[in-house]
Amino acid sequence: MVYESNRSCEPEPVLFATSIRENIKYGKHDATEEEIDAACVLANAAAFIKRMPQGYDTLVGDRGIQLSGGNSEGHLKKSPNSLKR
Repeated sequence: MVYESNRSCEPEPVLFATSIRENIKYGKHDATEEEIDAACVLANAAAFIKRMPQGYDTLVGDRGIQLSGGNSEGHLKKSPNSLKR
């Protein structure tokens, strides 16, 4: 018996213990400020990042531990994927 599956297994995005900006630039190391902001807008993360006291320079901690709420963390994890290499 042969079992076929159309499912794909993609790794879960990870946040590193550095700034939001550096986590986003992980998707494209030479990203401009405009590209970083556009990626955050696409990921629906720009508004909550800009409300943080240090904005894109906010440290997120290992695996996003310093961010409050899974919703914010989830949007931030999408941001690097929004940048094209």
